[in-house]
Amino acid sequence: MLGLRDIGRDMMTRAESRGASSIITSCMNRPKRQAQNLEGDAKRTLSLLSEALGDVIASLPIAGGRPRDIEHGLGLNRTLAWKICKIASGGDLFGASSYVPGRAGMEKFLQAAEKRGGARDAVARARVAVSEYERLVETHTGDRATLESALTSLAKGTERPVNVRSLRRDAFRAYVQFMGMQQRAHVLTLVLGPSATPGRSSLLFIRGFIGMRVLRHGADLPIASRTAFSDTGEPLSLPQPQPIRHDDAIRISGAMIPLLRECCTSPLPEFQTRETHAGLTEVLLKPGPLGINGESTLFLADLHRDASHLTRTATDGHERVALSVRAPIERVVVDMLVYRPNYSDPSIRVREFVASEAQERWNLQPTHTMAITSQPETLETHHSAMGAVAHASLGPEYERAVQISFAQVGWALEDFRLYRVISDFPLLRSAIGIEMTLPS
Repeated sequence: MLGLRDIGRDMMTRAESRGASSIITSCMNRPKRQAQNLEGDAKRTLSLLSEALGDVIASLPIAGGRPRDIEHGLGLNRTLAWKICKIASGGDLFGASSYVPGRAGMEKFLQAAEKRGGARDAVARARVAVSEYERLVETHTGDRATLESALTSLAKGTERPVNVRSLRRDAFRAYVQFMGMQQRAHVLTLVLGPSATPGRSSLLFIRGFIGMRVLRHGADLPIASRTAFSDTGEPLSLPQPQPIRHDDAIRISGAMIPLLRECCTSPLPEFQTRETHAGLTEVLLKPGPLGINGESTLFLADLHRDASHLTRTATDGHERVALSVRAPIERVVVDMLVYRPNYSDPSIRVREFVASEAQERWNLQPTHTMAITSQPETLETHHSAMGAVAHASLGPEYERAVQISFAQVGWALEDFRLYRVISDFPLLRSAIGIEMTLPS
């Protein structure tokens, strides 16, 4: 199993430490509350609120109860009318919790309903329900945003009301501001190909760093290192990789960079190396022009012949390819191409984790890592890799890099099945990948 190694250490200044200490002290000084059940309390409170708002709408002397009817009948803005109807409709209450209007918006609706002739007892029950909702917030989370986040995790799997992509895009923009760098796309491809040795497979790696920009002097743009590990997290030794094109590869301070120059920025950027705290040599881009004038794209490809078993062993039961997010990236694409004659119907799943200390040893087992979400990115499956490679919105360079690599090793794309996961604006220090269970 192979993946990209994420090397990083969280640091805190003394000032930050004092700030964190004051927050912790403040939290410790809060009076203890009696343990209560969030799920049960939320279900009861949201049901009460939904029923009360439904009664108010039903008592109004207007034709219909659609958002448009409420908007025009009460003179409300479209968004507020839509939110009120969303809550009143029932359905997935946990999923709809993020649409509960604030107190000002709710009061605006209730006052408008009273003036329009809505039943006073229904309006009064709605005000009580609003107060109950605010008590729910105070009791379980202290603020609405945190409550909405908690309730979203309880929502039905068919409805994801929180716009995760929007939240991740906001995080991406914050990362760019703090780190002074960004990358348009990062692609990692593992090809499990044929081997001349019985019972083995060859591994072809293709990596693309697309649209790398530095926006502030002193910001680093790392090119990730790679390591191999077993199911138990033990490091594995690999045969010396072979650059797909020997004439394209360069060496710097002993590190080999297996470039595909035809798919890279011309002229090439300059490289530098540094030692990591784990004792690895890391390759980075040397400082260059800021912004789009210094933008670089690099593609690397190397082959490990006879590097992997076709079937599971005592310590190794999976093939994994995992990309660790170490810079603000707009789109991550992880592809696994599987040689069909070797693997007829493999078991495949997506893996998406927050980086943990265990990842320093590259053990991605669930017992040692924390899943980002119970609904990870969707796995795409293409029976033939021919034509499917180009459907990742990465530009022509990626398709060309795959074509060059396959031509060099003498493989045919139509003999491979493609599995793909795409993540837009992935979280920093997360790991995204694909795992295949090896046959017995």
